[in-house]
Amino acid sequence: MIFKSKLNYIFENMGFSNVEVARVGNFDASLISRFRTGKRIPSKESRQIYCLCKGLLKAAQEHGTLDQLCFLCKINDVNDIDLITDQLLRWLETPDLKKERISKSEIPKTKSNRKLKAFSEKLNTLMEAFDISNIKLAQVMHIDASLVSRFRTGMRVPTVSSWFPEQFCQWLVKKAKSYSYADLKEVLSPLIGNPVPKKTTELKKKLLEWMQSEPETDETIITSSFLDQLNSYEPIFEVPANFIESFPIIPPSQPESGIFYGIEGLRKAVIQFLTIAAAQDEPGTLYLYSDQPIDWLTEDSEFANLWASLMSKVLYRRNQIYIIHNIHRSLSEMFEAIQKWIPLYMTGLIKPYYLNNKQNGNFCQTKFILSEKCSINSSFVYGTQDSAGYEFYTEKSRVDYHRRQFNELLKNSHPLVNVFSLRNPDDFRAFTQTPIKKSGREIHLRYTLPISTMPNETFERILSRSNLSPEEKILAEEYRNNNVTDLIHSLKKYSITDLIAIPDENDIKSHKVIIDLPKPIIGKTLFYEEAEFSSHITNIKRFLLDNENYHLYMLPESPFENVFISVLGEAQSIVVKVDNHATLFLFNHPLMNRAFYSYLNSIAENAMPCDYNKNNDFSTSQVAVWRNKYL
Repeated sequence: MIFKSKLNYIFENMGFSNVEVARVGNFDASLISRFRTGKRIPSKESRQIYCLCKGLLKAAQEHGTLDQLCFLCKINDVNDIDLITDQLLRWLETPDLKKERISKSEIPKTKSNRKLKAFSEKLNTLMEAFDISNIKLAQVMHIDASLVSRFRTGMRVPTVSSWFPEQFCQWLVKKAKSYSYADLKEVLSPLIGNPVPKKTTELKKKLLEWMQSEPETDETIITSSFLDQLNSYEPIFEVPANFIESFPIIPPSQPESGIFYGIEGLRKAVIQFLTIAAAQDEPGTLYLYSDQPIDWLTEDSEFANLWASLMSKVLYRRNQIYIIHNIHRSLSEMFEAIQKWIPLYMTGLIKPYYLNNKQNGNFCQTKFILSEKCSINSSFVYGTQDSAGYEFYTEKSRVDYHRRQFNELLKNSHPLVNVFSLRNPDDFRAFTQTPIKKSGREIHLRYTLPISTMPNETFERILSRSNLSPEEKILAEEYRNNNVTDLIHSLKKYSITDLIAIPDENDIKSHKVIIDLPKPIIGKTLFYEEAEFSSHITNIKRFLLDNENYHLYMLPESPFENVFISVLGEAQSIVVKVDNHATLFLFNHPLMNRAFYSYLNSIAENAMPCDYNKNNDFSTSQVAVWRNKYL
């Protein structure tokens, strides 16, 4: 067999895509495409064929099919990866290759001496230098290989407090003991500089300092952490049968009024407050406001867990909650506070607001009210919360007074987040009827190609084959028409950028790429047939050519499995959790909107722009191989 035949034999039998082999082999996927079509033939001495072999082996390791690859290529020794590499190189040597292959010792271990800034670049360089696969690192770090992949591509960034960088450096230093100092110095000195420490503790310290130097902006890291939490959140509206019985016994009589002092006193008062709310026979309403530091809630993990459990029971009893967040907190505090509330927001029973006017910076206020039952109130000089007095009242007159005070605050507040539980068409229609404020450039992190750019004939074909009821077809048409109208209207005023993960070639062929028709609308998830996907891509080519305000960036993979984001200018952002419990969050806070905007821009910096030029061809060749076929 000639070279291209052997290569296609591997790809077809192993089920690999050009994109994944190129990614783990660290070279261009378009080069694999040319190898497989015979338009280009590598030489035996080239680095390209070595990287190809490494890519094939790493892809097989990630799939757990290394034994199958060895069987196909008649490789006998499957216990040593270096021997497997040598035998795979020999198996791929065919008469149409030109010269002797390069020896492994001649292959550079670092790509260049240029200064690396992003965490992803540094991690990727070290993993390549020490020949560490995603699957190997995932095993030793006890994390999912997909998370390692996202760290390497820059789609995810570890938080400031993440354990991952330090644990990675500690493990890498242990691994480095098997290298001679001369080899280790050759690999690390271009990266971390000289001298390369000989002592393990000093080497780990210098590696960690290098990996954490010049980090991504705090705003990006904070936002990434928040979205990471949202990606894994589960709603609490499905409660286990023994849920209520698991709580402490609620006192039969209502406690008397009193004053609680300090943070511990506040925690006791809050437990008492929530316990009364959870014990009500009929659902009531809670009104919550506090501009004091939130460490009373976040610093004690045991209390935080109890608070979350009590709040869950309060909502299980169908109590409604109005909460006013403080707009003048830092972004970190804002996200930290909201993270505590996100699982509760998903019940649809909470109405969050933020105050528009700045409060007196010398004093802090806390007001928690349970209508007609009890209240907690405190006013103290900023910084004295550890000794402040928190008044717990059960007298109706006092509770009503604090309720009226809360209503005055509410008059000066704006909705912080509108939450829509998208579990059926009515829920989705409620969102579509909500006023959306668009005020500038839009940027969208999407989970699939947008329905707004799909050609009419492709949409009609999908509807005709999908066994939808007449009512479902009407809803699908309404959804698409609204999106098309919105896109056309917006492009007349603003720039629109779509960030979309590159679909795997095998997923396209096996009909696993999702169509942008949300399940709450039509009751099922639809997938592209290959011809439909190709038709949609062709239409996007025309759309890019005809609309200079439309931009498309292809991501190596999606940062999150269950989240997509739309930033609508300077006013609002939409974050959608797209799993079995689909929930949409419409954020109205300017600080959070700016954070989402910055985060998506940082993602775009790691993406590949698809700019369509006058010659009807994409001006960049680095977009993955499926584009050669579909674009």
